[in-house]
Amino acid sequence: FKRVFIIRKNIKEINPDVIIAHCSREIVLTFLATLLMNKKIIGYIHSDPKKLIKEKSKLWLILTYFSFIFINHCIVFSREAKKKLPLLAQKKSIILQNVSSENINKKKNYKNKNIIMVGSLIDIKNHKFVINNFSKIVTKFPKWTLNIIGDGPLKSELKTLIKKKGLSKNIFLLGNKKNVFKYFDKASIFLLSSISEGMNLSMLEAAKYGLPIISSNCSLSHNDIIIHKKNGFLFDTRLEQEFLNYLLILIKSEKKREKFGKASIKLSKKFKNKIILKKWEKLVSKN
Repeated sequence: FKRVFIIRKNIKEINPDVIIAHCSREIVLTFLATLLMNKKIIGYIHSDPKKLIKEKSKLWLILTYFSFIFINHCIVFSREAKKKLPLLAQKKSIILQNVSSENINKKKNYKNKNIIMVGSLIDIKNHKFVINNFSKIVTKFPKWTLNIIGDGPLKSELKTLIKKKGLSKNIFLLGNKKNVFKYFDKASIFLLSSISEGMNLSMLEAAKYGLPIISSNCSLSHNDIIIHKKNGFLFDTRLEQEFLNYLLILIKSEKKREKFGKASIKLSKKFKNKIILKKWEKLVSKN
């Protein structure tokens, strides 16, 4: 109730024409805060389709479904996510895939012996899984390195783990970077190890840049970016050997990296900005 009151107070002061609320709980709070205020609300859901609505409380579930039905529009990033919405909400929802606005014209160098990860240093990104297994890679391929871009509460713990594993010359925590593409240019493999994800923007950017991708099967939406054994590999985080096998396939073969990388570029063309703009225009024209 306190949060609803604060949101309502701010909305009265700002007096917006349209409000975009991100994620299910925020949609509920915004809907409740704007009752009788005649405000247009667009809900934006960008979490894992398997856990679109994460509430366990029956009251929160009822409020969530009720709010989804009565907001003006709902944006989701995949067909799978749309199917998880209440039926009436599905009819006024629109699918907008995550998109990279960068234009890439550089020729990719697949000789680079570097892997890149991009994401906050938090448990759900599962960096420990990669670090614990990377020592097995370095034993056979000591020249290969891993750059991890991102920051977060686990930074100190991950630094300690890297040192403990004797990987200080192979794994580098680079922190947040404004120009991620500079580091994509030095890499020849993109890696994602998350336990749960929505549509991952960094993965889409990596595909557009021409990187082969190894990702955990943490989101159904990644099937739009990765075709298993065509431009990358999908692995189960419970199966360490599966992860290592896929990584070794790409490490051993420059030709395979190049083949997968070129396939990534072709697949990424499905996510053109023009498609997104047309859908936005259609959404706006209705109002």
